[in-house]
Amino acid sequence: MLEEDEFMKFSIGSTQTETDLNRLAVAGWTGCDLTSVQEHIDELSKIGVARPSTTPLFYQVSSSLLTQDESVQDPWI
Repeated sequence: MLEEDEFMKFSIGSTQTETDLNRLAVAGWTGCDLTSVQEHIDELSKIGVARPSTTPLFYQVSSSLLTQDESVQDPWI
């Protein structure tokens, strides 16, 4: 988890940059192609998962959820 005084570091080729992130959005219901996304939506709807109102669907989440750790604990375990 990033603390208030920490920055997210990015490497693009040989260029490094860092930024202070204070907003984070997650794009859900995305995929490489529309057919695959629709197949996944259909699969999930068969087990009771509600269909999204639109695709992709964007969720704003707390920036404190962003991490550069090599691993994270599954919250469902």
